[in-house]
Amino acid sequence: MHVTMLAAEYGGAAALRCTPLANSVYELACALVAGGHRVTVVTPGYGTIDGTSIGSVSVEFAGDTQKVEAIEAQAIKGVRHIALDHPRFWPQGKGKIYCHDGPDSPFATDASKFALFSAACAGWLGAATELPDVIHIHDWPAALFLALREYDPAHLVLRTVRCVFSLHSDEVQGRRPLAFHESSLRSWFLDLPLPRRAVVDPDYEDCVNPVATAMRLSDKVALPSTTYVDALCADENANLGPLARYLKSKNQLIGIDDGARPRERPMRRPAWSKTLDTLTAHLLRLIGREPLMRSAHFICDRTLATLPRRRPALVASMSGPFDGNTMALMMQKHPAAPSVLDALLGTLQRREIIVAQGDGVPEAEAFLTAVAARHPGFVYLPGSDASADEHLLQATDFHLVLPRKSPGAAPAIAALNRGRPCLAHTIGALGDIVEDGVNGWLTDAAPRSIKQSFARACDARRSGGAPFANLCQRAAASGTPWPDVATRYLEELYCVNVT
Repeated sequence: MHVTMLAAEYGGAAALRCTPLANSVYELACALVAGGHRVTVVTPGYGTIDGTSIGSVSVEFAGDTQKVEAIEAQAIKGVRHIALDHPRFWPQGKGKIYCHDGPDSPFATDASKFALFSAACAGWLGAATELPDVIHIHDWPAALFLALREYDPAHLVLRTVRCVFSLHSDEVQGRRPLAFHESSLRSWFLDLPLPRRAVVDPDYEDCVNPVATAMRLSDKVALPSTTYVDALCADENANLGPLARYLKSKNQLIGIDDGARPRERPMRRPAWSKTLDTLTAHLLRLIGREPLMRSAHFICDRTLATLPRRRPALVASMSGPFDGNTMALMMQKHPAAPSVLDALLGTLQRREIIVAQGDGVPEAEAFLTAVAARHPGFVYLPGSDASADEHLLQATDFHLVLPRKSPGAAPAIAALNRGRPCLAHTIGALGDIVEDGVNGWLTDAAPRSIKQSFARACDARRSGGAPFANLCQRAAASGTPWPDVATRYLEELYCVNVT
């Protein structure tokens, strides 16, 4: 069968790797191709994707006709990659996948560019000579495609194609006003008859919610674990809880665990000097992109310069993106420190460090920068980079994954499969993947519990020997292989009999 995936990120292109979503899309696509199916991944180009121009599509958007170019990038492992590009996809500079707006207009820039992306996808697919068997939409950036497929008379042909939606995290839902703002549903699609009941946010009746829209209009919805399904359905708040319970009662909401690449043994750690060189090179590229040095970059530069070339006695790591979900527990007040993260750093001994690397929303970046200024044993390197991400995961002794509510299991799986135990919050899929004392350590959300679990992880690393080696061995073997996960997608989401 032919599956077309619509996503803001894609791990098959280095320029499109920003969050764990990118690797999830890539790994699922590769697993489907390995199983004999055809897969096309469609993403924005963000002004950075090289390839062959294969035409363009004209889209009515924001009161004007926008010409969006289609670029065929190099196929990776048999997965076809189409990048749709337009200057509106990089309003704050080429290569920037997500933009940061002020608190008075959160997600306004991203919401507008992804609304155009959804419209471009509908136009491009509708004009194709061959329709796919399934269109798989990943997360909120492509979610409004389902509203256009359902209600735009120009896209009637798309209603014949099965459309499914994967919600990777409910932390960001793309919420924007219905009208009276340049970044609003009515401003994007002036004359399109979109029923309020189909697009309205469950909490705010004057807002559109792309995630809720996609959940209502898709043929089936998948979440990255069965535990996450239960947690979302148990939510008594208005938000997505009632909608999730309704879909589950109709057998339209399912949980499919994130896939993994289990290994027989842990990956070897790179030389620490090489890791330092990689992190420093990434930092210098970040500094070179901006006319003025940010305080986060300055403090990181000073900290990296003071680290010895000899491997630290203990390295714990954290990976971005850092936002309200991933940082809420670390930003909590601790009885004995300004924050939980400060408390963890206060337990470290000589030549022990924590390294945090990745993009962050302004509030999270300000917090991490302030902590880095207080603690020489804490390195905060802002900015996403595939090489730096890989080096840090391989160089770490154990990885911290402590989201507040959305599971965030993909970073844990990435670390585990490299043979790095994880300290994880019990929320969602993390409580299923990480087993306390087996391949990592678990904690609840209480500040004291997090500190105690971190102390156990540090003690295990300091003791070393066979017990810690066994932790790493079991970590490397964790998770469900991607081919098995792909089979579940075929059977339960795409509704294809797999023999």
